[in-house]
Amino acid sequence: TMMDWDGGPIDKETVNYSGTDISNLYPWFFDKYVKQTPTNNDYISPWDIDWINVTALNPTTPSNYTLNSVFNYYVMSEGTVLQIPLNASILIQIDILINSIGPKILKYDWLTDDPTIDLLDDFDLISPSGKLIDNDYGLAQHSVVVTSVDLFRYITFVANEKGTYRLLMKANYEKSTYLTMEFLDTPISNLPLNTLKIDGNGDEDPNVQEGWDLTWQNRWYRFNGEKGDLFKLDLGIDYTGLYPAVNLWTPCENGYIQNSIGTGVSDIYFLTTGTAYLSFIDETFDWWYRYSLFLSECEMLNYTLGNDVLSTKILGNQRKAIEFEVEEEGYVMFNYTLSSPSLADPEIYAGGTSNGFLYEDSNSPDCYSIIEPIVEKVIGSDTFYYYYLPNGTYKAF
Repeated sequence: TMMDWDGGPIDKETVNYSGTDISNLYPWFFDKYVKQTPTNNDYISPWDIDWINVTALNPTTPSNYTLNSVFNYYVMSEGTVLQIPLNASILIQIDILINSIGPKILKYDWLTDDPTIDLLDDFDLISPSGKLIDNDYGLAQHSVVVTSVDLFRYITFVANEKGTYRLLMKANYEKSTYLTMEFLDTPISNLPLNTLKIDGNGDEDPNVQEGWDLTWQNRWYRFNGEKGDLFKLDLGIDYTGLYPAVNLWTPCENGYIQNSIGTGVSDIYFLTTGTAYLSFIDETFDWWYRYSLFLSECEMLNYTLGNDVLSTKILGNQRKAIEFEVEEEGYVMFNYTLSSPSLADPEIYAGGTSNGFLYEDSNSPDCYSIIEPIVEKVIGSDTFYYYYLPNGTYKAF
């Protein structure tokens, strides 16, 4: 008998193969069961990779016992190399001992007769405190003249606590193969405020022949912030062939939030006090590149709902932030007007959503939600936006 952790629908299957090993058949007996229920902390969904616990009842001796569909169990730590065989019919659980917080890149490589394919169907990474870890998955390739050569694949994440992380993997291949895993070095440098930083894997005069001899690289930058801080990051390109993947990792109560960013201006929210990271990781690399970084703090405008009109001046590509509190949930009407309209009219937005507000939501895995208007009404030359806002803190740019 099987039910979800929330006491939902029950599925039953009678297994009657006396004296026969049924481990290779389990858990496909339960194919009628809809595996869509998250665990009771609302964040981890082991159903995604068929990682389930089943309690069965022995009909002869009415004592319950527990089965677990994860039979391939391994342990590794930072600084070690793990090599394991793949049994395509059985899932893989790897407990990883992390002894330092900060950026991690876990390289994994399949030893098969076809190095171009990735056997990984699905995976979940869970922190020592039982929360799902936001991560980035990538493939390192070297471009040589007319084609690209696959080197290895990797999982990138930021560890916010020391301890044992659980990696649950589902893979499938009809032939014998091995999986090799190890952690790569992650060089980190500081990103100071209001300072232009130019970096990359090349200099001012790149050489073509040297470009062919490039190796895979990753670079990380860190900066600190307090809960409620908002920053603006300007990312520019000097020159580039194939640009690396750029990700922003910001701290929250549940760990770290990962967001991909591009050139131009990006907004950074600190939902909790901590260290944020910016990663540049080569994907397909074949040429030199250089980029510029400029980090600055946004001016915060505090506003009290229902008070007088809040007025401010925006110049050029300047950004300011607005923050307000909602003490009792309910409907809020909001509008803004321009005293001197220009060709580049300002707008209010959050998380890339026009007229959206960032709501600090502890029930969300990312610790925030973007609240959008439910109704827009145009009266004369003004547009009014109507929201339903739970009590809490709100921010927008």
